[in-house]
Amino acid sequence: MSARKQQTSINAFFRPLHASTGMDGTKEGELGPSKRSASAQGSKTDVNLPAKKKLKTTMGQESQAGTSKRPVDRVGTTPAQKKPKAKATCPPAKGKKRILTNSLNSPGQTVEGDSTSGADSKPEKEVQIPRKKTCLTNEQRERRNEKARDNRAKPGSTYQLRMTRERDELRTDPRRNTDIAAVLSDIFWCYAARFETVRQGIDGITNSTDVVKSIVKKSRQYDHMAPIPDDSAVWTHLQPTMDLLAECTTNPFQFDVDHWVAEGVLVEANHTIHNHIAEYYLRVITFANSRALCDAILKYIATFPADMSVAIFWLALLGHPADDIKAAVRSSLTSRGYVLAATELVALLSEDNLESLNLGIKPNAPVYLPYAGFTIASSPRARLDADQLDDCRCFPNFFDLLGSEASVISYRFSRLDYPAPTPLCYRTDPIIGHIESICIDMLCGVTLNSRRGGIPDSEYLPPTKAEHECIWIWIRTCFPRIQVNDR
Repeated sequence: MSARKQQTSINAFFRPLHASTGMDGTKEGELGPSKRSASAQGSKTDVNLPAKKKLKTTMGQESQAGTSKRPVDRVGTTPAQKKPKAKATCPPAKGKKRILTNSLNSPGQTVEGDSTSGADSKPEKEVQIPRKKTCLTNEQRERRNEKARDNRAKPGSTYQLRMTRERDELRTDPRRNTDIAAVLSDIFWCYAARFETVRQGIDGITNSTDVVKSIVKKSRQYDHMAPIPDDSAVWTHLQPTMDLLAECTTNPFQFDVDHWVAEGVLVEANHTIHNHIAEYYLRVITFANSRALCDAILKYIATFPADMSVAIFWLALLGHPADDIKAAVRSSLTSRGYVLAATELVALLSEDNLESLNLGIKPNAPVYLPYAGFTIASSPRARLDADQLDDCRCFPNFFDLLGSEASVISYRFSRLDYPAPTPLCYRTDPIIGHIESICIDMLCGVTLNSRRGGIPDSEYLPPTKAEHECIWIWIRTCFPRIQVNDR
């Protein structure tokens, strides 16, 4: 196509925009800026002017009032010129004002309504490229978590304010205080009932093996665990330590550690790691006398009131006065604002029942608070160092409370080592877990272990129908807000 014909077609395209006649017979080009809607003006932003008559327009000239000085295109006056491309802009939202910047309107002129050419046209959504997820190293993750913990621990932080508000609501709610007292009391009586049940009748038994089997059978039955068969290999493996385990049951707090060290049954542990062997250890915290242990337990009640149930149980076994126990319980809860819970819990602790648990511990002899366990991939001494860094279990909390006054020694059961080909074989060989659970059961609750021990725990036996009914009665009594329809 020749240049002349191309210019003619361009002028013919824009002619209706410049030479349209209004209702009063005047041409639009004589009335100044166009008031036609943006959709009718088209998407072109400029008009090619003849070369000889092209005007230099400025912002001030275009904004002057009066007749538009824009010349009307003439057909065939100049050869065709290349049109500049219009910039693609995202139209504003529907109903918003926009400023027309194309050359057919004066700058600054605003038009109400949709800026798109079609009624159903929608603005194009900006495509956001998702950020690539970065994988953090263990060191970076630990640093991030530590920083988050530090921020939560700061006074006045959002976390601290929320926890303070929830604690204030909990302290002033009578029903919640009643629930707290009931739960702490029930946990204490569970410890006391288990202790008396498993030790019943052992005074008349002289054989250590029979004592151990009786304690283990009653303990697993009380905890609804499957019994260990009499022909299990675990009983043969435990024979060298039967006398020590029996003494831990008959004489808690004061079994003769020095005697069993001299006999070679207990050996002080070191940092040596024995590969492919499960090592069993007895960690012992030594106190000069029962009074020193009672003082440490009273301090534990004041610092960790949520774990006061087992601490009350220990004090009752040591023969600590019932009035002093109740005073410690009241002081611990009252200092945190749970006045009603303290009053109700003290009322639930009967003096007669507390005094009936007294074992008659010798007042001037050394006493021990033990902890039993096993390790495969580490050593008993290394396990002690690792446990001190934890803050969510009974042993590290109690040990940290003692500070530099604590005297703790890890002893290894020299004759209980068991083959462990892989670090995870304790999940497949039940004897490894049975040995640990038996050692903990023989301590009869006089231990800093937070759980009964033994892996796996898949041998749980559901309670009988009568016990099941008692559980539901207890739940309805202590937690009346809980609505449970399906039993």
